[in-house]
Amino acid sequence: VRVLMPGEAFNAFDEPRDVSGGDCRTAYKARVAGGGATGWVMATAAEEVQPWTSRFVVSHAVPLTSTLSTNEAVEPFEVHRLLEPGEILDLPDQPLKDLTSGSLRARCVAVADALAGWVTVREAAGHLQIRPATVEDEAAARGAAAAPMTPPGGAPSEPPWRVKEELQEGKGKGKGKGKGKKG
Repeated sequence: VRVLMPGEAFNAFDEPRDVSGGDCRTAYKARVAGGGATGWVMATAAEEVQPWTSRFVVSHAVPLTSTLSTNEAVEPFEVHRLLEPGEILDLPDQPLKDLTSGSLRARCVAVADALAGWVTVREAAGHLQIRPATVEDEAAARGAAAAPMTPPGGAPSEPPWRVKEELQEGKGKGKGKGKGKKG
């Protein structure tokens, strides 16, 4: 048994087969967000490294703002609206580090209403606000958007529950009168 050199020919006597104890590795060429350094990242079959996707889902309610910076002292910004958990976002670019707050932020477009702005991906403390969307997340978002606002046949004529109507006519038993006291 010997190590083959690149370009060296060999004759195979059997079809390729899986062997136990072998490590399946995948190599990704990666760039550090904010730093610009590039290199190779290796991942095993367990897929510890996820390939980049431009679709993200909101994990926690987070504001969609007009600028990268969230520090009013540095640059005034406007909050367009609050993104709700489960909402799908498109991120056309890689996230950037906001040097004023230390958080990782990205330019995005909310799929629901096509509103564009900046969102916090990860706070300086390390809490993720958005995460890569799965197929299930996108299906749930499509289902929520397609759900009717009113039941078939229009709005119900009366609510499905009844509230007891309380009348205050004359004296009756009520709180604060005292048990057993006559008067």
